[in-house]
Amino acid sequence: MSSLKFPLAVSLVVALVYAVSTWLFARDLPDYVATHFDASGRPNGWMARSGMIAFDLALGLGSQVFISLMCWLTRHLSPARVNIPNKKYWHQPEHFPAACAILFRHSLWLGSLLVTWMILLNYQVRQANLAMPPHLDQQAFIIAMVSFLGLLVWWIIALLRLYRIPSAG
Repeated sequence: MSSLKFPLAVSLVVALVYAVSTWLFARDLPDYVATHFDASGRPNGWMARSGMIAFDLALGLGSQVFISLMCWLTRHLSPARVNIPNKKYWHQPEHFPAACAILFRHSLWLGSLLVTWMILLNYQVRQANLAMPPHLDQQAFIIAMVSFLGLLVWWIIALLRLYRIPSAG
């Protein structure tokens, strides 16, 4: 349980920052907000500000909870239904609870990573809507996307390393 304290605390802090930043980023926006942009940064989708706030909160917080919940529920599945590296080892009854705990703990980090990325996207949407006419900064978007993808690759590698077979002794 103690190994869950830090990732759970980070997850909760990121969720709180997301909720507060969503509201703060949206408060200066017009009543009708550009929320989707084409490849050149021109808006091609719009929402009411109140709808955007509700949608952002539901999507951001909901995805974080969904990812963690689905991974937590693996403990109630048959090991054959859980696809992880080194199955022969981790699917054994004495190791499966640890395999599920690893997956759940790591899912908290994934949820935090995803929501942090969404904070950056919300900020970019805010900045795009403050410009006249609204325009999304493609360079900033690409930097955020590449950063997210790089961290996602790091997360995957870290997960694979966690599922190595422990050395004896």
